[in-house]
Amino acid sequence: ILQIVETDEWQKKAVSQQLSDNIISPNRGSIYDANMKLLAGSAEVGTVIMSPKNIPDDEAVRNKIADELSTLLNVDRERLYKQTLKTNSQYEIVKKKIEKDLVETFIQWVQDNKYTGIFRVIQDYKRYYPSGTLLSNVLGFVNAENKGGEGLEAQYEEVLAGKPGRIVTAQNGWGEELPTTLKYESTIDAEQGNSLVLTIDESVQNFAEKYLEVAVKETRCENRGICIVMDVD
Repeated sequence: ILQIVETDEWQKKAVSQQLSDNIISPNRGSIYDANMKLLAGSAEVGTVIMSPKNIPDDEAVRNKIADELSTLLNVDRERLYKQTLKTNSQYEIVKKKIEKDLVETFIQWVQDNKYTGIFRVIQDYKRYYPSGTLLSNVLGFVNAENKGGEGLEAQYEEVLAGKPGRIVTAQNGWGEELPTTLKYESTIDAEQGNSLVLTIDESVQNFAEKYLEVAVKETRCENRGICIVMDVD
């Protein structure tokens, strides 16, 4: 009866127990002004993943990793050490969204210590705004999960976001990941988001904000100011 009436529900439960599903962030679409000048973009960063299962059964190695990597990546030493003890895990997030230059330093550290099978870097993205606070109330911002929080970033979330990818790893009956040598891991690539092109001219917007700020100060405006830009022709 269960197999016939409640098939979908039990299949979902079985999959949740049999698979470990980890997200790969997509490259969020850019926002441009009317002249294709970049107003909001995404910079490539990295997320460091550790496989404690591949760490040699040696206390000295675990302490070395905890001591040196906690300093290199500025993460809590004790938390990192506890992660090294999870010998049935092949996917422990050490740190998210580290800058490209630090990624290169980290990779060099891995190579120098011959820890290639223990660590890997997954490509990730970090939002940035080249013009600083210009048009910030219109563009809005993204939150810690790289999702639109306000403004155009939120209004056009479905357009900009793209589709996340996945790293799916099989688990045994105890919830432990199966060995990578058995090739039970599958990677589904993320899909990049689409971009927006605004009717706003970044240069005109810059002048408008600049002189509106001057006018507010000169007139000692206590509430707000409004600037209207129009083509006199």
